[in-house]
Amino acid sequence: MIDRMVKDIYDVMERIEKEYQALLKDGDVRIPSIDMYEENGELVIKAEIPGVKKDNISVEAGKDFIEIQANMEKESDKKKRNYFRRERMISQYYRKIQLPFEVEPKNISARYENGILEIRVKRVEGKKVRINIE
Repeated sequence: MIDRMVKDIYDVMERIEKEYQALLKDGDVRIPSIDMYEENGELVIKAEIPGVKKDNISVEAGKDFIEIQANMEKESDKKKRNYFRRERMISQYYRKIQLPFEVEPKNISARYENGILEIRVKRVEGKKVRINIE
């Protein structure tokens, strides 16, 4: 049993390392700060993604995770003497959040306002049953 637990921990660490290395290859990737709490029977996740247009945000969900991806494009135009200069900055936000319980992805809603992405998740009912011992 201990051998299986050690292998499971190793597998999780290996997966985290692979995801981290993939992020480093992508360049300027930011990890949004989150708050995660329960309110009125729902799990609420608030992620800070300032400066991003709503159309540039993607939220995907599985039974036990939510993945947030966003692209931020910023351009500046400056005139100086007789020439024109245009600079672009492109950065990404990425975060995969492990949920504390299984969910039904159809029961997830999200909204974006003032740089805050709010995701609301409903629990899957009937997944856990208390068993009486005779």
